[in-house]
Amino acid sequence: MRCAAASASRHGRPFAAVGRNRPLVDVLVDGTDAHRMNLVGKPDPALFLEAVRRLRVDPVDAAMVEDSLAGVEAGRRGHFGPVIGLDRTGGTSAAANLRARGADAITRHSDPERASGLRERSYVGLSGGGAAGPFVTAAYRPP
Repeated sequence: MRCAAASASRHGRPFAAVGRNRPLVDVLVDGTDAHRMNLVGKPDPALFLEAVRRLRVDPVDAAMVEDSLAGVEAGRRGHFGPVIGLDRTGGTSAAANLRARGADAITRHSDPERASGLRERSYVGLSGGGAAGPFVTAAYRPP
C-alpha cells in the first residue's frame, strides 16, 4: 500500500522523516509545496487533490480521514469518497459537527485503516495535528 500525506505545515517533511511516520509516507505535499504551487488552504481541497494526483489516484477512489471541520469539508468538496471524520474528543457534538461538514462516517480510533474497515479501497487518512504532528490527511493506494 502506498501513502501520501498532505499537511499545510511547512514542517511536514521533517515530521514525515522521523520515527514511525517514515514507512507510511511515499508522497508528501506540505506547506512549502502549497506556497510554491499557490495552493489554497482548507476548506479548499487543492492540497489534498495534489496528494492524490501524485499517487495517481482519483479522489473518488480514495477514502479521506480528517479531524478538522475544514478538512472534512475539503474532502467533500474534492469529491473524496468516503470522507471519514476522526473524532479526537469522543464527544457527541464533535461527531455531529464532522457529519454536518460532510463526513460519511465517524471514527474515534487512531488507526483509520482498521477503524474504517475499508481495506478494499484507496485511503486518504492518518489525520494528525496537535501532539500527533502536523499531518491532516494522507492517501493510501493498494499496490
